[in-house]
Amino acid sequence: MIDAELLRAICKELIAEKDREKLQELLSLLCALVDNDQEEVDVKLRELSKRYPSLKRTQTPDEKQRGRKKKATSAREGI
Repeated sequence: MIDAELLRAICKELIAEKDREKLQELLSLLCALVDNDQEEVDVKLRELSKRYPSLKRTQTPDEKQRGRKKKATSAREGI
């Protein structure tokens, strides 16, 4: 799971930073930290769904968002 202290430290630096390049580096680091955490959650959810197949699986917010993007793309392509 996400390291809360690391997350706080990055955010604290982001707020104080004035250099554009350093800001970009910090934002990239923050995004990588969040993406990595999301991947871990997805893996754990898949493991749980395999372990407990009788439980009804609902879409994660990420899956719902991907579904919306597909619908929006399909709608635009039909125009």
